Amino acid sequence: MSFYESLCHSFGTLAIGGFSTKNASVGYYSPYLQYVIAIFMVLSGMNFTLHYFLIKGNFQKLYKNSELKLYLTITLIVTHIISGVLVLNKNYSIEHASRESFFQFTSMLTTTGYATADYLNWPTQGWILIFTIMFVGGCVCSTAGGIKVIRRVVAFKYLRNQIAMILHPKAIMAIKVNSKSIQDSQEQTIITFIMMYMAIFAAGFVFMTLLGLDMCTAMGSVIACLGSFGPGIGTVGPAANFAHIPEIGKVVLFVLMIIGRHELLTFMILLMPEFWRKKTSE
Repeated sequence: MSFYESLCHSFGTLAIGGFSTKNASVGYYSPYLQYVIAIFMVLSGMNFTLHYFLIKGNFQKLYKNSELKLYLTITLIVTHIISGVLVLNKNYSIEHASRESFFQFTSMLTTTGYATADYLNWPTQGWILIFTIMFVGGCVCSTAGGIKVIRRVVAFKYLRNQIAMILHPKAIMAIKVNSKSIQDSQEQTIITFIMMYMAIFAAGFVFMTLLGLDMCTAMGSVIACLGSFGPGIGTVGPAANFAHIPEIGKVVLFVLMIIGRHELLTFMILLMPEFWRKKTSE
């Protein structure tokens, strides 16, 4: 890369922006550069506090971090699954399949949106995994969007405790993340966030289908904007764009992008009259 191109891609990677100086995105560049950008996308999707501990050599903090372990575990497992699908169904070489799956999965998990290939041309299992990961996103305190991995950790432990309490009704079970107990109010806030996120996705999906979009495009466009992913599935994949969507649909997607980047609960509070009445009275 030239100095200008490397500067643009560094900004696009660290800030999870995903814009490239080439129409072919990162697919224009060599496999070496694709690996470099993919690794830094993983770092950009991590909690930035962990970068500080990494620099200080405090690896114990990284090892004990529940969110980071799930984040890296998801990346490794799903990347290997997609690689296997590409090798078996597309006759890719192991290196090609590993690079393409690692880059595309990392790009979508961290909500960066860079592309080296059109994952919609993959076997169905491959792009379904890509679509599913759009409901996860990156880590908290990172530049990534989406629901965030830490909320998935808490939601999973909350569900596990609720099932366990059916068997042991008198048990008192606390949810711990990184050896710290989560208060009930925090649990409720996280569960409420996830439920509202899914409700907004469902409402946006229904609205887009009413505009005549097919099911895949409706789901792909809504989650791509709500989670700040960029490309979606259907006719808004990495090799396409949103130009064909009706004007009112673009307005709805614009609102979803604003909601997704302002943290859902914060945006909802701004819509409540009580918030503005308090500010006015003060």
